[in-house]
Amino acid sequence: MISKKSDLEFLPLDFEPLADEVDIDSEIEHKFYVDKLLSVLNDRECKILILRFCYEKTRKYIASLFNVSETRISQIEFKAMRKMKSSTSRSTMSKIRRAL
Repeated sequence: MISKKSDLEFLPLDFEPLADEVDIDSEIEHKFYVDKLLSVLNDRECKILILRFCYEKTRKYIASLFNVSETRISQIEFKAMRKMKSSTSRSTMSKIRRAL
C-alpha cells in the first residue's frame, strides 16, 4: 500500500519526446504546465494520475497499491481532473494545448 509521498519518488516525471528532434523551449514549457497542473492536486491524486496516464497502469493495479476499490480510483481520477480544470484559466488551457 502507498501511504507516503516518498513511496513513489522512484517514478520519474520525465516525458520521452515523440519525435527524433526536440524543440527544447516547447519541452521546458510542457514540463512547466504539467508541474503547474499537478501542483493543485494532493499527493494521492497526483500519484494516481501519474500511475494511470504516464505509466498506463490499470485502475485495478492502482487500486491494489492504495488498498481501495477500482471505483474509488475512478472517483479520485475524476475529482483530480475536475480540480485541475477548475484551477486553470481559459488562456492558460490554450497555452497548455499549444505546448502539447
